Amino acid sequence: MAVVVSSLLSTIAEKADMPTIQVLFITLQISGLVLAILYRTLLHPHRVSTTVRHVTATVIGLFIGVHCYSWSMCHLLLQPTLAYILMKTVNHKSMPKVVFLVSMAYLSVEHLQQLMRNFTADLDHIGPMMLITQRITSLAFGIHDGLYVDDSKLNPRQRKLAVRRFPTLIEYYSYIFHFQALAVGPFCFYKHYIEFIEGQYLVYSKKIGKDGKEEIVYKDPPVMVTAVRKLFSTAIVALFCYFSLANFPVTGNISEEVKSSSVLYRMLYMVVSAMGVQSKYIFAWGVADVVCNLSGLGFNGYHDDGSPRWDLVTNVHLIPFLMATNLREVIANWHIPAANWLKYVCFDRVPRYKDVLTFALSCVWHGFYPGYIWTVTNAIFVTIASKKVRQNIRPYFIGNGYLKLFYDFITWFANTLALEYIFLPFMLLENDLIIDFYKSIYFCGHLIVFSIILVLSFVKTSKKEQRNNSVTSSTVTSSPVNGQNTKADTNKNTDGTSYKIKSH
Repeated sequence: MAVVVSSLLSTIAEKADMPTIQVLFITLQISGLVLAILYRTLLHPHRVSTTVRHVTATVIGLFIGVHCYSWSMCHLLLQPTLAYILMKTVNHKSMPKVVFLVSMAYLSVEHLQQLMRNFTADLDHIGPMMLITQRITSLAFGIHDGLYVDDSKLNPRQRKLAVRRFPTLIEYYSYIFHFQALAVGPFCFYKHYIEFIEGQYLVYSKKIGKDGKEEIVYKDPPVMVTAVRKLFSTAIVALFCYFSLANFPVTGNISEEVKSSSVLYRMLYMVVSAMGVQSKYIFAWGVADVVCNLSGLGFNGYHDDGSPRWDLVTNVHLIPFLMATNLREVIANWHIPAANWLKYVCFDRVPRYKDVLTFALSCVWHGFYPGYIWTVTNAIFVTIASKKVRQNIRPYFIGNGYLKLFYDFITWFANTLALEYIFLPFMLLENDLIIDFYKSIYFCGHLIVFSIILVLSFVKTSKKEQRNNSVTSSTVTSSPVNGQNTKADTNKNTDGTSYKIKSH
């Protein structure tokens, strides 16, 4: 059967003039949409047992994994199995750290092997292993928090995500290999996954039956409107991706033709080519998000107007990401589950150097290509520079509406350029290509960033802005998953609209 499927995909790829890997990926995504609908309807939480839902999600996930990754699937099986044994046997005081170090070490070895082979593919086992590492490590800390740590010593995020019962083997493998998110994610925490399997996202009401007895009626939150809207926006992103990658390949940034062009054209080319690559991620994550939603995973309460929120596992908030005026807003709206994982396993747990260590973990998790290290290092300095600007320059503009609007436009424009400037190495990967690009523009971005840091380091920050930053920092670091407020059941979206939060 596998031979027949491979032959069919090769024929389709040849006729469509597309790489077979891309055809396979698109086929997987479309199949995922169909499987998600069937899973939600035929294996409804109140129609079958949780065991049936666990086994089905696991078997389908393993089938997809074996077909896509062949013998590399052995690594995807060995890493979580080893971690489960460690969770069971290692002393609970050191268990999460041991599981974390062993899982990250396994992932790092695979990253290094990929680097030494100088091989990158759109569909290899490294991507799923990165996701599995997130699930393993977050679960280890969740078990430790839920079973061995007093609640008073946990922060709100840790308290919400604490695992109060050690997972059985089938629950564990279901969480690791569920078909909705094996290949490209999204990552979700174990507690949220179990709530999905058990049907805790369902809305229930009571009514009097024909026999006069009170009955509980369960109703699925409506999802089709959200799914269609997400697929529509994803289709637009796919068209932009096709156009930009065909006309503005990222390697063109170091071509002699582009390097000899005007500064304005080079800036435009850099932004469009980088966004073209980013749109590949947005497309893949967007479809994966819909697959999760259609199967029932991702429900996150209701807005004030009664419309459901299906954003619990959303990877990108597209409009806020595109309109971000600083790197902090970019990070808050890009690869959101990964950012939540970094906060949960690193930022909230290390006693000092939180930002640096979190960036370092992100770098190691992504891999050891020079481009990843360049991007993370650049991001650290850009973050420092943006904080300096906010502390010392912004107060002069916030007193007047027109000045504030002007400031927001300038910072949005500068942030867009800075984002693609620091993101470009992530796509070029190789050190020689990266240095060639930066040398061709005289490292101007680095010079600007270092100049801002140097000059504004001698400027005294106003006490008012220090208090504002202190409050902002406290809010960001203490907020639970997805930035939700735990002291009230009402919060605001990025666009200012209010919503109600479902208690997890």
